[in-house]
Amino acid sequence: MNGLGRKITLTIVFLLLFSGLAGAVGPVRITRDARLIRVDEALDWLVTQQEDDGSFGHSPSLTADVVFVLALTGENPDEDPWVRNGHSALEALAAYTPQIVASGKAGAIAKVLRAVSLTEADQRHFAGYDLVAELMKKYNSVTGRFDPSSNFSQALAIQALVTAGETPPAKAILALIQEQHNDGGWGWQAGGTTSDVDTTGLILETFGAIGVPPTVYRFQEAMAYLQARQQPDGGWGMNAQHPESNCNSTALAMRGLVWIGANVRTLPWTGPNPDGSWRDPLGRLMQFQAPDGGFRWQDDVDGTRVLATTDAIPALFLPWNGDAPLSVQYFIPAVVQEK
Repeated sequence: MNGLGRKITLTIVFLLLFSGLAGAVGPVRITRDARLIRVDEALDWLVTQQEDDGSFGHSPSLTADVVFVLALTGENPDEDPWVRNGHSALEALAAYTPQIVASGKAGAIAKVLRAVSLTEADQRHFAGYDLVAELMKKYNSVTGRFDPSSNFSQALAIQALVTAGETPPAKAILALIQEQHNDGGWGWQAGGTTSDVDTTGLILETFGAIGVPPTVYRFQEAMAYLQARQQPDGGWGMNAQHPESNCNSTALAMRGLVWIGANVRTLPWTGPNPDGSWRDPLGRLMQFQAPDGGFRWQDDVDGTRVLATTDAIPALFLPWNGDAPLSVQYFIPAVVQEK
């Protein structure tokens, strides 16, 4: 999959999708060749993971994650090569939608809405459901919460509404802002006291996407938290109790930082450690990519590889602050390059 149209068209769509990006990071340039090549390799691997019913891992959540990254990168999840035995990835997600809605879980519904909103399908009429309305049914206007217990799901709900072109309730955003801990991070558990990198990264990504002013929710404190949790190899573990770098935490931290305008290729994120070794978040993330193109949770632990891969792809696909333009060769179709 050379995906020339994917890279050009969806990069433009992605830049326009969240109007807050320009205000958050200022002028940005298109992603570098090397990262998009890694994205292509990851997509090639994902093709091999599709089940006979069109799903991924026979999992509603994983299938929604895959459809999201496919649409984000310009793939059509309703067409080849994303079809197995006549069942496309999008059709598999549609088949799961009744049980997802019936579960009543805001985060699960948000994942479907976020994914479908990037496809050619209508999020207001998908599998017999108005996904926006279904998500809004979970909203408590008194508390501002979509999910009373999970900040991660709260962020997903806000992100899904933005992706669908809807305006999230201001009280929902405030409810998430108020969950920031004294160390600058956020934790998965609403009302909890322990921060984690994954939730902090997703929330920064969400706030950056909707253009929440940095002065409102203390960007600097959040960046300080992530800086404190960054490992000498450049990656991130989930929290202080599990500090070893893993793909998912590294990808989510990078996505959050990129969305708020941090240049992760410069100090303090990339550079020398006190002992003379070098930390490099991009290099560390790429090290989690196996020769087959898919990502592993950790170097020697596969974990849920589809999830690791769907977390990593947006981090690599995102336009980064300070990116150089793509080379001319990158815009030449492979069939021409081979002549």
